[in-house]
Amino acid sequence: MIKRTAAKIKKNRFFDGVNLSIFAVIFVVIGGYIILKSFAATPPAIYLTPATSTINTSTDFTVQIMEDSGTATVNAVQANLTYPSNLLDAVSIDTTGSSFTTVAESSASNGNIKFGAGTATGSAGVSGQHLVATIHFKSKTTAGAASVTFVNGTALVDAGSNNEILGGVDNNPDGTYTINASTPPAANGHIYLTPASATVATNTGFSVQVRENSGTTSVNAVQANLTYPASSLDVTGISTSSGAFSLVAESTALNGNIKIGLGVGAGTPAKTGDQLVATIQFKSKTATGVANVGFATGTAIINSATNNDILGALTNSTGGSYTINAASSPPATGGGSGQTNNSSSTKTGSSTTNKGTGSASSNISTNNTSSTGTTDSSQLSESSSETFNTEDNTAVEPSYTVTIKVVDSKGNGVSGKSVTLNGSTKKTDKNGLVTFNDVLAGRQQVKISGTSKPFTIDVTASEAGVDGAAVQEFTLKLSAGSSVWKYVAGALIGLAVISAIVILTSRRPRGPTGTITPQAVDPTMEQQAVIMPNKDS
Repeated sequence: MIKRTAAKIKKNRFFDGVNLSIFAVIFVVIGGYIILKSFAATPPAIYLTPATSTINTSTDFTVQIMEDSGTATVNAVQANLTYPSNLLDAVSIDTTGSSFTTVAESSASNGNIKFGAGTATGSAGVSGQHLVATIHFKSKTTAGAASVTFVNGTALVDAGSNNEILGGVDNNPDGTYTINASTPPAANGHIYLTPASATVATNTGFSVQVRENSGTTSVNAVQANLTYPASSLDVTGISTSSGAFSLVAESTALNGNIKIGLGVGAGTPAKTGDQLVATIQFKSKTATGVANVGFATGTAIINSATNNDILGALTNSTGGSYTINAASSPPATGGGSGQTNNSSSTKTGSSTTNKGTGSASSNISTNNTSSTGTTDSSQLSESSSETFNTEDNTAVEPSYTVTIKVVDSKGNGVSGKSVTLNGSTKKTDKNGLVTFNDVLAGRQQVKISGTSKPFTIDVTASEAGVDGAAVQEFTLKLSAGSSVWKYVAGALIGLAVISAIVILTSRRPRGPTGTITPQAVDPTMEQQAVIMPNKDS
């Protein structure tokens, strides 16, 4: 009886191990499926980027229409939208960089936008994220929140079945664009910073534009005087090459004060409306908090006909507030863990654009009347040179134009990827290219959507940066599979190992576990056993 009980226990232990092993295998399969399912492609969608932004009145801005078909291949798209015509004008629709180049419909008027297009003739279609079109808006003079909304008729067409796969407009996030009443009365101009607010990490470079809006008044000179907290920010560069005023009379940054004096070039028409004045490159320090950058006395916008300042009081200027947070990780250094471009990056360093930030190409001077805050453009002459000063009174380093090409493991350009450099985010075009201006020399981090770690690039200072900005190209190769899959594969392997250990452990011979209750023994049988004669006797 005892032997039968032990055998029964052993038999039950064997089946318990098998059952446990089967359960572990099922857990691996189901768990793996759930993990893989959680990282599956998002449903087909059409969306706007940026989805939100804050702009000034009477200001041009662009919004991209993007589509994401996931793994499905599509060859046609229809984007129908509405916008508040009392707040916005839809100026034009641009297909530059779009994957849908065969345009069937493109209209924008009276608060309605309709854009229909297909891929190029003979194309098999596209999958994943792609640019559809870029809408050029201009805000009106009324402040408010302008919602740009997808409406019925919006569709994505499957290339194989010609069926619409979007399934309505629920997967189409709308865009909201806040318009500030920043344009002053018609008699005055307006000067402002954009972005007006941003959040940056410590020890991080970022750019701020100085812009002026003279409305319908023609102007030919601008003086922008600003203050900034030297304890929180360094000025690492001032770029005027992309601005509307090419003659540089003054460009300094020293001990928390910035002075920029500019005029139009000889024979160049005066400017009206909203214009870029200059781009200031800041770098945050280690101190956290809010850094306020504001306009100071002497700031002026000069009427080209009367040489009078049309800005008036500083109330017609808008500064900026920039929140500095502690960095989540130290800045990348040589040999860091981030991906680098050692084997997949190329630098051409060729100069294609004249872009001066180190020394002025034209030597001019200006007569500033500090008591009235005006700049007399008639006094601009070729008699002074531009200088850049930092806190230690040394020359501010120049900036460069950087082109990044994102390629897959086979070297093909990847379109629709969000690339972030120097606080600015842009989408790659159909060739996988994206360009950033005003990038400082040195090691920079590049973040690409869908990757877990940033790339690092080394922007090289060159002689071209003295009189112009060198264009440097970098090719960043994405790995064959997302790092997410590595984690999934690791999890599945780990679960498989655990299952194997459970199986082996459950089949190892060992004594029975638990409490065994002895069976009752028949006294008569025990007695018989005692008196049984020995056969050997």
